[in-house]
Amino acid sequence: MKLNQQKNNAFTKIKKILDEKPEVIIVHVTDTYFIEETKVNQNIDLPGFARIYSLIKFIETQIMSKKINTSVLLLHGGDFLFPSLMSLYFKGKQMVEILNKCGFNFCTIGNHDFDGGVEIIKKRLNEAVFDVVCSNLISPKNEKKFQIHKYKFLKINKKQSKIAITGIAGIATMRKAHHNGFDILPPELSLKHVIETINEKHPRINHLIVLSHMSNDEDIGLKEWLNKNWNGYVYMLGGHDHNEIFEYNPITNPKSILLKGQSNCRTVQIVGINTRKVLKASQIKKMTKSVAVLDSDLTKIHPDEEIKRVVAKWEQLLEKRINEAESDRIIKKFKVNTVLDATELQLRRGSTNFGNFVADCMSEFTGSDIAFINSGHFRGDRKIGNNLKISDLRRIFVMDTNDALVKITMTSTECKEFLKHAYSVEGHGKILQVSKATIKILQKSIQDDTFSVTMLWDMLRTNDDGFTSILASNRKISLKKLQSKLKKHIITNSSLFDVIEKTAKHVRYDSSTRISVRNFSNQF
Repeated sequence: MKLNQQKNNAFTKIKKILDEKPEVIIVHVTDTYFIEETKVNQNIDLPGFARIYSLIKFIETQIMSKKINTSVLLLHGGDFLFPSLMSLYFKGKQMVEILNKCGFNFCTIGNHDFDGGVEIIKKRLNEAVFDVVCSNLISPKNEKKFQIHKYKFLKINKKQSKIAITGIAGIATMRKAHHNGFDILPPELSLKHVIETINEKHPRINHLIVLSHMSNDEDIGLKEWLNKNWNGYVYMLGGHDHNEIFEYNPITNPKSILLKGQSNCRTVQIVGINTRKVLKASQIKKMTKSVAVLDSDLTKIHPDEEIKRVVAKWEQLLEKRINEAESDRIIKKFKVNTVLDATELQLRRGSTNFGNFVADCMSEFTGSDIAFINSGHFRGDRKIGNNLKISDLRRIFVMDTNDALVKITMTSTECKEFLKHAYSVEGHGKILQVSKATIKILQKSIQDDTFSVTMLWDMLRTNDDGFTSILASNRKISLKKLQSKLKKHIITNSSLFDVIEKTAKHVRYDSSTRISVRNFSNQF
């Protein structure tokens, strides 16, 4: 197994953690929609699970060579079934097989894991070798086959453990779960029950791992609650927002760490845990020595051949389901060496060249003054070379529908409030990609000016990102009444595939960034 150890900083970071002789070393990923690697202009972009498995094997080899009693714990932060092009056809079956093959131990539930409905998630959980933990989702009463645990205890080297693991679903996941017949509990209340049970029945437990699938704000708030209500160590490993957070304060909260990572294994969080001794206050800073985040170095790891074969099998099955010749058709050729940025990290910081291009296509298709599209609708998490193909659109817009767009009239005030809301903080799917001249149009406008605006109907239909609430508040109307009125403005036959294909040749490519969270305050 070739691993380029001398040249790879990822291995150096892991070796340093293992030098601390932890009892457990955690490998954590989250929000994985793709099992395969991806390339742009022949350079690896997403590492793929074959490289993740090589990383796991490297850790196990190092543990053996150092002759230390360290268990490897593989954790997933939710959104492991959907959405992806493969999951449209295989309903997440390929994801469960890969996680099983890699030897994952625990997953929690994410909002997109409910995209296939109750029956699909039940089938997938019954196929899983790993355990699923979530303390605040209660399975439907008539469903007896859901394998979801409120918490589990870890056995280390066959001895009674001092570590417990649980999972927590945030607002977005609770909403989807409730829609699918699950009962839900507030995160703090469910964790209170878990902590009381641990303290009563297992008082030796002093380390708690929390797999969360929540927004950044929810994670930070829950970490503060745990600091007040749990006397031991807390390791919060989060997902959902697809961005990196490493929050640790050795002075105010010396026993708790919050780690959140990028989606699709762009980052992997590594944590070492040692329960053999309780650290004194002066020693607690050593916790940070046992934490590492692996990023671009992951693409330098040689992929494992066994996992590569599993991935290839699913790719071949996918090719049989889709029209390969149609999939390879080029929609638009850009200048040589152009790299279109459809990565979730950048889309959730501001507009990217690809986000701009899609918004321009929407505006061109409908003849509107302004076009908005939320970054959460982009699910490909990849960079694209100078040839934009149908296959790129299929992988990026996996949640696309036939009647995707709506064209409405909005005031200047409403448009500015949309942007202010979207660009209030980095890392969220509500970040808007905007069409050409949007900023200039609004800068020159006055309060009562009106504009024709095209956006995704899904942005208003679900109100997940709060845009419908902004319109309802300005128009002094209930959400349901407003949605009923706006439904009349849906544009038929307006899937993004068709919109981009029909307008791409006429849209002039603009590589500039139009707006970002960091420069938003300078725009208005």
